[in-house]
Parts: sequence; C-alpha cells; structure tokens
Amino acid sequence: MTGTNAGLFATQPAGYSAFNALTQRFSLTLNATLTDCFVFIQKKLRAPLPLFSLQSASHVGTVTVMKLTILRLQCLSTQDLLDLRKIWPDSDPTELETRLDEQHRLYAAKFNDRLLAAVNVTLKETRGELADFMVREVTRRRGVGSYLLEEVLAQNAAVTCWWMAKNGNEALSAFMPEQGFIALGDGWVWQRP
Repeated sequence: MTGTNAGLFATQPAGYSAFNALTQRFSLTLNATLTDCFVFIQKKLRAPLPLFSLQSASHVGTVTVMKLTILRLQCLSTQDLLDLRKIWPDSDPTELETRLDEQHRLYAAKFNDRLLAAVNVTLKETRGELADFMVREVTRRRGVGSYLLEEVLAQNAAVTCWWMAKNGNEALSAFMPEQGFIALGDGWVWQRP
C-alpha cells in the first residue's frame, strides 16, 4: 500500500460499517499494514479504539473483531453474578433477579463471555429511568458505556423521556452530557427527538 487508505477494505464483508465492527465477529484480510487499518477504523468511529483483538503474522494481516453485545438479562447465570459483583462491588446482584419483569429490566454489555457494564432500567409508559449505570474500571474509555446506553435507548423506542439521578460519580458527570443528556436539578434528562 502506498500513501493512501484506498482499497483498505477491498475484501470486506458485504454491509460492513463501523457499527458492525462493534457488534459482529468476522475476519477480513487487509491489503495494508495493521497500523493503517487501526488508524482507518479509529477515524471511522471518531473515538478511541473499541475492544479489538488483533492477529498478525506479517505486515499484511487479519483483524478479528470480537463480539461486543448488549443483552437484556432476565435469568442470571453463576458467571453473570460473578461479573455483576465486579461491576457493582457494593451490592448483592442475587437480589436483582427477583425484581426483573417488563417494567424493571437489567441490561449489560458482554465481551468474550464476560459482562463489562450494566444498568438497571425502570419503565413507566413513555418514561424511563436509568439507575446504577456502571462500566468496570479496567474497561472504561473504550466505548462500552456509550454503546450500552445507545442500545438501551434504541431497544426501548417507545420511551420518549429518560431520567438518571446524579449519584456523585464524577466520571458520569462528564459522560452523561457527552451522550446527549442534559443536567437538570439532581439528575440528567434525555428527550427523544
């Protein structure tokens, strides 16, 4: 490859997009150096690189994109409980399962069969409330929280107004405005356009 990113994804799967890169697992052979590929992906996402696994034996290599999925958890496995204890170390996640129903939901981001982030959601007609939004500290600043929040909003399209109470977490104070939430009193609010 000489000087440009032309043809970088010449062998890409049909329908490839930056969104697919975060949600599907596939391999593609690249006609460029791996550094050029990461720069290209980073520019497409306009954010720090998300969770990628890289395999290469030479300058021309294969990028394997690992699967990051957002799940609505209804039954918690033993592994889910272990992961939730890492996400929320000050609470007992075993109590959650008994409260889950159509109005009280638990969403989580899963990567490599481990939960990395979670949020409790309460729905009341066209209103939704987010609580206990947390991304594991070792996973922060990689887009996991943004993707979790985006998918929760998308999967609950009937909700037109979302609320999340402030809890004194400074990381959330910076994160929520970046996601389009507006500070209002003792919380943040988001209205569907």
